[in-house]
Amino acid sequence: MNNTETSLETRECWYEFKLFFSDASQTRDWPRENYDFIRSHIVPTIMEVGIANFQMLNYFNPTQGEDFIRFRVEVSPAILMKVEDEIGRLKQKGRIRDYSKESYDPRLDAERRIESVRQKLEALLGKPVSRNWKVVNLTDGTPIVDESDATAYVKKVEAFEAFLGRIVGKWTKLFVEEIDSKPDDKWLVSLFVHLMMNSIAYSGPDTGSEEDTIRKTPVY
Repeated sequence: MNNTETSLETRECWYEFKLFFSDASQTRDWPRENYDFIRSHIVPTIMEVGIANFQMLNYFNPTQGEDFIRFRVEVSPAILMKVEDEIGRLKQKGRIRDYSKESYDPRLDAERRIESVRQKLEALLGKPVSRNWKVVNLTDGTPIVDESDATAYVKKVEAFEAFLGRIVGKWTKLFVEEIDSKPDDKWLVSLFVHLMMNSIAYSGPDTGSEEDTIRKTPVY
């Protein structure tokens, strides 16, 4: 076996598994059930097969027939087989209705989302918006966009890719490991958001502060 073949066998790539549940019936208590599913099945899989980078994102929209979790992993071919084996067992046990698998690229995901918002900002503001846009404030709920930083796009893509690929999944894992059921106290969750923002040096939560503006800024 040559070095190229060895490299291909050990190279880690991103994949997305869609884990399908019901037919998006509104009778399913999906927020609680998805939280419990992530805690009871996805996190143990991550631990058992040894995945460093991953994401778990929830989608439930009865009008569009959506009821699934996007489980994204960066793994070698050998680990990918173990992950798919675990997911296959979940299907056999009736924990999920079905699943699909495809390649995934967090950088491309970041670029597409940023471009989608740029287009929506153009429609909202009624003027061209360059790819170096960034929202710096709000006026009556309308974003104020600054386009003067020629490095804004590159910085945004890099930060978004890092968050998608190496941060958000680890945060989810830590949260569900420490808190055994989905909190239903909106004040408590709001406090969590405040503390997370404070911990990375955003001012707030007073009116007009960075946190206040960020919370009011639509994600589109």
